[in-house]
Amino acid sequence: MNYIRNSVKAVVNAYTGAVSLYRWGGRDPVLGAWMKAFPGVIKPESAIPANLMPHLRYPTVLFEAQREILAQYHVTQAPEFYGGQNFWTVPSDPSGTAPNASPQPPYYLTMTMPGQPRPEFSLTTSLTPRGRANMAAFMEVNSNPLSAGYGTIRILQLPQDTTIRGPQQVQNDFESNATVASALTLLRQGGSRVTQGNLVTLPVGGGLLYFEPVYVSQNATGSSGAYPTLQGMLVYYNGQIGYAPTLADALAKVFGVQVGQGGSGTSPPPSSGGTASNSTVQKYLQQAETFYNQAQAALKSGNLAEFGADLAKMKAALDKAQKAAQGSPSPRPSASPSPSVSP
Repeated sequence: MNYIRNSVKAVVNAYTGAVSLYRWGGRDPVLGAWMKAFPGVIKPESAIPANLMPHLRYPTVLFEAQREILAQYHVTQAPEFYGGQNFWTVPSDPSGTAPNASPQPPYYLTMTMPGQPRPEFSLTTSLTPRGRANMAAFMEVNSNPLSAGYGTIRILQLPQDTTIRGPQQVQNDFESNATVASALTLLRQGGSRVTQGNLVTLPVGGGLLYFEPVYVSQNATGSSGAYPTLQGMLVYYNGQIGYAPTLADALAKVFGVQVGQGGSGTSPPPSSGGTASNSTVQKYLQQAETFYNQAQAALKSGNLAEFGADLAKMKAALDKAQKAAQGSPSPRPSASPSPSVSP
């Protein structure tokens, strides 16, 4: 595409099907020509109803185009650029109903990037080095239309001398893990279909946390269309894998905390003194699961503001659990944010 802008917000009335078009952003000469050709069709930005404004979002199509461009144009040295060095690529989607059939889509998350004073509703994506599967960068754009930073792109760029695992590698780790493989085999018994949901990446406590839901469709009769139900959660953090029926239990296994009778499948991480008790860590993990469940309920009901707020609370609880489990914040892998980019 030679020209792409988000100069118009289109809204469809769910009850009547009526479409309303609103001008958005700064001056756009192409839009100006269309507005002269069809006067009155596109309303001014000031006409957007106040109750509609919080529901507007940064478009995924624009973000997908920008991540493809920045995968190359983040390189600022001419010799490296023309030599094709340090270019990135969008990893293939390792999960879902058709694994590796298409690039991993961007995901909406409420999160805090380094340097941000508070969480923001964002559109996020992972980037890997061209020709390799490890993680190269984590990119997000502010998607909150009520924020002064709406449309600002930030990139968390990982050092080239590190090998932080990327989405495809984490997915392979899940499937090759003996505990996970055994659990998935049991779920597939009786003709049931197992679907692994979106593999989501979230910066937490100086590292990258991956989590992925596991759904099962009971299909013993051989008929299609069985409704999937959530049966488990997969979590990866700093080389540790956790699988459990709930998010809190999976996180507890990753952090090396005893949970009820299930216990922990990993050794507790090393402490630098003052490590909190397992009950303290478990308290934060249970809070994280509660906020996650609340976020899913808010999403189903269409309350996007509450959905974003609950995800932000979940991340805050995870940060507290990770710090409590280790006794002190884990060392950061020398990751630093690159300069912000405005569209």
